Amino acid sequence: MIRVGVSPTRIHAGDPVELDISLTNTGAGTCTNVIFTVRLPVGLVRLRGPSKIEVDRLLPGQSVTSQLRVRAEKAGRYRLTSTNFSYRDHLGWPHRETGFAAEITIDPAHPLREPQVKVELADTELPYNEWAIIRSRVTNTGGIGVSHLTVTLSGQVSTDDRSARGTLEQLPPGRSADVPFHVRAGQAGANVPVYLDLAYEYRARRYVVTSTQSIRVVRDHLTGPQVRPGSARLPIKVLILAANPPDTEALRIDREISEIQKTIRSGKDRDNIEVSIHLAVGPADISQALLDHEPRLVHFAGHGGGPSGSIAVENDYGLAHIMPVDGVVHLFRTFGSSVHCVLVNACDTEKLAWELSAVVPYAIGMRQSVRDMSSIRFSAGFYQALAAGKSIEEAFQLGVIMLMMTPVGSDALAPVLFRRD
Repeated sequence: MIRVGVSPTRIHAGDPVELDISLTNTGAGTCTNVIFTVRLPVGLVRLRGPSKIEVDRLLPGQSVTSQLRVRAEKAGRYRLTSTNFSYRDHLGWPHRETGFAAEITIDPAHPLREPQVKVELADTELPYNEWAIIRSRVTNTGGIGVSHLTVTLSGQVSTDDRSARGTLEQLPPGRSADVPFHVRAGQAGANVPVYLDLAYEYRARRYVVTSTQSIRVVRDHLTGPQVRPGSARLPIKVLILAANPPDTEALRIDREISEIQKTIRSGKDRDNIEVSIHLAVGPADISQALLDHEPRLVHFAGHGGGPSGSIAVENDYGLAHIMPVDGVVHLFRTFGSSVHCVLVNACDTEKLAWELSAVVPYAIGMRQSVRDMSSIRFSAGFYQALAAGKSIEEAFQLGVIMLMMTPVGSDALAPVLFRRD
């Protein structure tokens, strides 16, 4: 059975709002050929986003979400309906639902008030004459959401032309978001000026905020532990664990792994990175690989999500099995003493990454569904920085920048990094 959810169910007249329309398989078997078309009532205007959702395959417990940007013209109660809602159950029988309806309450428009948004630097130190990541932090301190945010960085630093400007689709009240920049500081000192220009929209009006910040630029900045002359560095062991069970949507995992290998071979630190790859893994394969390789970095590639927000592997029959989060965390707590970072490059794995951050220094997941190509681009950026000798945090930021430079929907907002501290 497919359940349809609409959120939020209460908005204000005149405010553009992103409606999340989710389709969830609440049955015990896989549903296929899922089609859902939402019909908006008069007075509720679609601004952008698809009104029709099509899903080839939906696993038990799996959800997909599509965003539809709307605006209500006046207060009242509105009913969303659908005359095109059908799917096939796990036995192949067709189902057509005709009674779907969801009610949204539209409150009167907000009293006219000004938005309050500020921008500042989240990082205050850079190495001299080296490319590094610096983050600006945009905070909505007011009580109303804003949209179409653009942050531009300038001053006594050189900016990568491809990432000289960062964007955010929207920022709800009380929320903050980081916008990273790839920069190089050519002037050393304790108070090097950096300028941040923030532009955003509220009710079709454009606002501009400017800020002057100071950063500390230091010479001989070390990104890692010092190595005595003549001594050898221990290699960074990367363990890639991939699974794409045949009863799930086909992913370009081969392309992702190929991009990772090619990116590492192009990096100046390539001789210091060893990569081991295990495909079609099950739970026992993962524990054996941890014991055999004692990796520094573990990279999960494949499908994620489900009710637990974990990663999918293959069971004894080669079909999809969502590993319990508690089991994965306990495995790394007991046998992952060598692991410095776990990267879960799969949809809706924020919960798994959050729980893993209690037992490993760094854990990266995806807070929402991401497209296949976006996963590949994030991996390419992450390993490009890693192969250049950069830190995990810098590698994460470069992965995000790669998504920002080739934006597809809201995928650039998906990656999330948790630290054990």
